[in-house]
Amino acid sequence: TPRIDEVFEGGVNLRRYYGYKYCSPSRRVSAAVHAIRLSTKLISPRPTQTQSFVTGRLPIHLGEANQLEDGIDLRMTTLAQKLALANYNSILIGKTHWGVKTTHHLPFYRGWSEHIGYLGGGEAYSSGHECVNESCNCDIYSSQLDFWHNNQPAQKNLLGHYSTTLYTDLAVAVIKNTTKMPPSERLWLHLNYQAVHQPQTSPPGRPLHDNITDLVFYEVLTAMDTGIGSVVDALKNTGVWEHCLFILVSDNGAAVGNNYPLRGGKYKPFEGGVRLAAAMSGGALPLSLVGSSFEGMMHVSDFYPTFCCQFRCACACSSL
Repeated sequence: TPRIDEVFEGGVNLRRYYGYKYCSPSRRVSAAVHAIRLSTKLISPRPTQTQSFVTGRLPIHLGEANQLEDGIDLRMTTLAQKLALANYNSILIGKTHWGVKTTHHLPFYRGWSEHIGYLGGGEAYSSGHECVNESCNCDIYSSQLDFWHNNQPAQKNLLGHYSTTLYTDLAVAVIKNTTKMPPSERLWLHLNYQAVHQPQTSPPGRPLHDNITDLVFYEVLTAMDTGIGSVVDALKNTGVWEHCLFILVSDNGAAVGNNYPLRGGKYKPFEGGVRLAAAMSGGALPLSLVGSSFEGMMHVSDFYPTFCCQFRCACACSSL
């Protein structure tokens, strides 16, 4: 993962960053890779735990279930709604898995001006349908389509693409469009890659290693690494990198391979399940922190109050 390594080496490595043991509760607290343009824009990409990220609440307050039927309490104010008070336009690309209890729980109604992606936990990387068999390169799908643009099914031209490539292209397009934004407007680009979640699917043009989990995982991870590199390149080529805070975090411990020397992995309450890879980079990061490591403890829910303080948005939620 050379491009991901560049983010860590060129920023600050959050060595003791914690989330939840599986993705949905973390996502309710948080968000994925983030890039925030501080002077005029803000930007970020995935792997992350979004519910805690976007609400600043602990999973115990948001629901610890890992299912689609739940949702972030409508009385809670999301980070996107808070950032709007500081003139931020929030755009969400990719996976949410926050729950869709009602239409009003969709990201489009919770502060994001635009969302393209899916609402569930995992699906085929190119079809937009849930996989019935959870094997690598699954070939049995449900009939239900889970791919959305704001509050309706996504346009047909968005379907049939490998999700990592599609999400990268959409993010790069948003970044390039920042050159047309007025100086007073800021951007939070919230990019939640599907990779490397099950069922892992080999990128187009790569060999289909049926049920050889390690090989398929490597292909999926390599594609995500390339995508993150393309996002970083777009930020630098447009000059946005100089003013942005770039946050790269995971949402739970690895489910494939092992997390040695940490004990356990995804679904386990041990450090291998909840102590996660995370880094911050970008031109907004003080030079004194470039190439450094932070050993203090940090939780996914810490981003919410930190950003509210930074951008002078009241941290209290409206009704809770």
